[in-house]
Order: sequence, then structure tokens, then C-alpha cells
Amino acid sequence: MALKTRLLSAAALLALAACGSQTDEDRSTKDQAPAGQLAPTGDALALRLDTLDAAVMKWQTATDLVTAHAAAEEVRNLVVGPAGPIYDDADRDGEVAGASDEGLLPGTRGQVALVAGEADRCLLQNVLGGSWTDPGARWAQALIAFDSWRPGNDAISSLPSPTMRLVGWATLGLESLRIDASRDFAQQAAHELQSVRRAIEGCAA
Repeated sequence: MALKTRLLSAAALLALAACGSQTDEDRSTKDQAPAGQLAPTGDALALRLDTLDAAVMKWQTATDLVTAHAAAEEVRNLVVGPAGPIYDDADRDGEVAGASDEGLLPGTRGQVALVAGEADRCLLQNVLGGSWTDPGARWAQALIAFDSWRPGNDAISSLPSPTMRLVGWATLGLESLRIDASRDFAQQAAHELQSVRRAIEGCAA
């Protein structure tokens, strides 16, 4: 069911991208992050990274799937944010773990994110993995990569953004049926999160 849902989401996002960018009337000012800005503050971004660190650690040390899935859901939602395509109560426990007002990544229509914009080339290249002028297409590319992943066909590692790769490993962790497999994906997520933190800190230096 999760696979079918993401494939439908990817198809919808590709259709949105094919239609072009929305008009000024379609996109409200409050939904857009100023170009190249960490929104709303650097302190909020630092707090989000610390929260992600704690969630990934919980995931890595989980001894059962319920705990692992809850932690992976928290990681994914903290990065995706409510304007993203797979922000939800993925483990169906009645609670959206990692609930927030915005993610690290822009939404499917470019809604505000903690890391967003086109002006800061360092953040653009090393955190966002290139241009997000067409956010629907970027999300569609990622969802297809998540669904294409197989042992020996690592489509997630080929994604240009370590932040998006983090979402991918969290997605696979959520779908794992064995605790050892979920923790393996947690190790991958920890590596990507370290890359995101180093890139953000490097860009701010």
C-alpha cells in the first residue's frame, strides 16, 4: 500500500511539474522561503538537527520494530515537513511522530522550509543537491528512487541531496519487516545526517 501510494504521488507530482510553475495568485507569500535564507532562524535549524540526531540514535538502538518504525517516522517527518508528499502517521499508531510546521526540504509547491532558496550556492549544492525551482519534479524523482531501491540497485544513494537521501533511508526503515534490516537503514540515515550537518556548518563558516 505504501509503494502504491508513493507511485501515485510521484505521478501526480510529475503531472504538476509538466504543467509548469504555479501563478503568483496560486502561491501565497507566507508559503515561500526567502531565497537563500535559513527560515525562520539559524537557531531553529540547529534545534532541528539536534532533534534529528536524537531520533536517529533512538532508531539505531531500537530493539523492536515498533520503536524502530516510530523513530524512522519521526526522522522522515522532521525532514519532509507537512507540505511534503510523505508526511504522515506512517506506522498507524495514531500519532504523527516528528510533527512540525516546516521541514528541512521545500514542499511540493516550494512551501517554506528550514533550508530553502536559490541564492546561497553553498546550501543549494551541498544540502539541497541542486536547483529546487521545480520542487514537484524533485520530489517525484525522489519518490521514484525510493520505490526503485533494491539490494544491488541503490537508487537512493544516487540522489544528489543528502537531505533527500535521509528521507529515503527513513522510508525504507519504516517498511522493514525485520529489526536488523531497519537498523541497517538507520546506519545509512546516520551517515546522511552527518553529511547534512557538516554541509550546513561548512556553509555557515
